[in-house]
Amino acid sequence: MSAHYFEVSRIFLRLFLLLLLVPVYTLAQSQKSTIKFSFSGYGNPQRPFPGYVGVFQLGPSRIEGSGEIDPNTGLLVNGGLIGHSDDLRDYRYPSHRTNWKVVKLLDFQSVGGVSSLKLGVQVTGSNIPAICPVGTYGVIDLVDDNRLLSNRLSSDWIRTEMPNPPAQNSEGSLACGTHSHGMNNVDYSWTDPPRGGYGIWANVTITGGSRAPLQITGVNYPQHIRWNAQKGDLAIYWKGDAQFPVNLVFAPRTCPAGLNCVTERRTFSSGNSPIVAKGVIWCSGSGGFVYNWDYEVYLQDASGAISNRVSTPGSCR
Repeated sequence: MSAHYFEVSRIFLRLFLLLLLVPVYTLAQSQKSTIKFSFSGYGNPQRPFPGYVGVFQLGPSRIEGSGEIDPNTGLLVNGGLIGHSDDLRDYRYPSHRTNWKVVKLLDFQSVGGVSSLKLGVQVTGSNIPAICPVGTYGVIDLVDDNRLLSNRLSSDWIRTEMPNPPAQNSEGSLACGTHSHGMNNVDYSWTDPPRGGYGIWANVTITGGSRAPLQITGVNYPQHIRWNAQKGDLAIYWKGDAQFPVNLVFAPRTCPAGLNCVTERRTFSSGNSPIVAKGVIWCSGSGGFVYNWDYEVYLQDASGAISNRVSTPGSCR
């Protein structure tokens, strides 16, 4: 009995959503709304904790900031100023005060009611430049999570990492190395007082940045293929805010007994519209009759979002 196979070749694509003019479809660039964020955090560790190294990790630290960023460009639209202070028990760092500014968006996710931001920041002011020089880069992670902990506080958290990328200060140690903190609302025995919301807390609000749904807007392919002859190309037109990598699934909806109808899956690390798969539709076998195939195609991105399923019927002749 004859067999019917489908194969999708590997395609290397660029990660940009462009305004494209195609023979059948006109696709406009999908724009996300701006992301607004505000946060404040406090931590007062007074006793050794997991990962404790020395007294420079003990004492109250505070941070707060707000701003608005364009997820389409990754650039700051408004605000972006951050204030940070350390009053550590190490005599070398008395009343350490620094100012930071957001320089770019590194990542944004919003899944299941939990929003997270990763921001690249730079030190713009420091009252102890020998420890934390102006110009040092770092990263701030913010999570807005309203799910309640056992103490009835939110699951918000703030994490700062300095320096990133690695850099040294004039003393030969990590630049702004005392500015790596984690703040949340969990009850810890080493904070003073040992209770979330008092000895340590984090308040984070992230709004906007809505993502357009992943959608296949059309397909273009030869609907009739000759047995054991030239292979056909499949073009998939799509739009939306895909989180890469994206999986393409080309699968039979039905398959007659005695035929081998193969489901093909391919992963794309980045891409724009259309995805053109060369020579993916072909018919192999003894032939001599008309076989009407019943296939569909859909996309699934890294967040688990699945596009609409599009029927791709055709025949082997």
